[in-house]
Amino acid sequence: MSDEKEPQDQSPQNDSNELSAATAQQPEVIEGIPEEVQEALEKLPPELRAQFTFFASQQRIGVPVVNPIANKVTAAHIDKLLDNAEEDAKRGHTEWKWDKLREWSIAWCSSRFLCSLLCS
Repeated sequence: MSDEKEPQDQSPQNDSNELSAATAQQPEVIEGIPEEVQEALEKLPPELRAQFTFFASQQRIGVPVVNPIANKVTAAHIDKLLDNAEEDAKRGHTEWKWDKLREWSIAWCSSRFLCSLLCS
């Protein structure tokens, strides 16, 4: 008799079977569903529970992801943005008024120059 141990099969299939057996023993908690549904899931057989968690995870992929910074925006941030937008609008209006004044003054000076050339 030889004292050598036979090498164990380390295939990925065995690992997945061990993982599925481990997850079948421990009820999986899925985030975002009510407790009543969690309790009903715990009563289901492991095969059905695994199918439900698979389909729930597939549906979760289609849900848009919310930017984590959007959750941290406060009313003070929004007020500051609105104040900056208001100041920018006032600045834009002032620039528009000066542009119009410059255009009219150039047009007036040009017409005076042309009149002086034609009348002399």
